[in-house]
Amino acid sequence: MASKKDKSENGVFTSAIDGTKKAKDWTKDQIDKVSTPASRSGNVVNRVARLVDAGVDPDVIALQMRKNSPRGNTYHKRDIYAYYKLYEDTKTRAPLTEKVTRALKNDEVRNVAGKNKGKIDSPENS
Repeated sequence: MASKKDKSENGVFTSAIDGTKKAKDWTKDQIDKVSTPASRSGNVVNRVARLVDAGVDPDVIALQMRKNSPRGNTYHKRDIYAYYKLYEDTKTRAPLTEKVTRALKNDEVRNVAGKNKGKIDSPENS
């Protein structure tokens, strides 16, 4: 018979639940490894929103992301708020459609000849 510490209040074995959660986390982490950057970023925005909704301090989320950034990017509380706003917007519809994206991109290429390609100024530098 299982000991009392091996059971949750409703009699379900916590070790089985923990094992299922670990397997689910591992599977999602493996999917992230082969996903596109667009898919991974959407997943991260979703995770940020879940953490904010759970009451995790945005500074803690930013620190976690900063410590785990594969490119050494820095994240701040204001970034977390921006990701959360984006998540909230996309519950209804995308705030940046494919049609608008294509038009802005074409306009940039025509007028600037792509010299700003891939560049973005950090808010710290603005």
